[in-house]
Amino acid sequence: MDINSDNSFINYAKTYAYAALKRELGEKATICQIDYILSNLSYWRGEEARETKKIMREIKQDLIRKEIKNGKY
Repeated sequence: MDINSDNSFINYAKTYAYAALKRELGEKATICQIDYILSNLSYWRGEEARETKKIMREIKQDLIRKEIKNGKY
């Protein structure tokens, strides 16, 4: 599936991603945004989709580790 398709879940995910990039969010808010993005991308298939979702999950885990280290999670 092409990321530029008109599928609504892709459009929702792109909206959340752009919102996260345009403003500086705290770690918890960013973790929440990643969850929304991954949820909206749940039907996106293919190698590019797997790699993108893997990277997003890794970023989320790094943020959670940072929050735990700082006693905020």
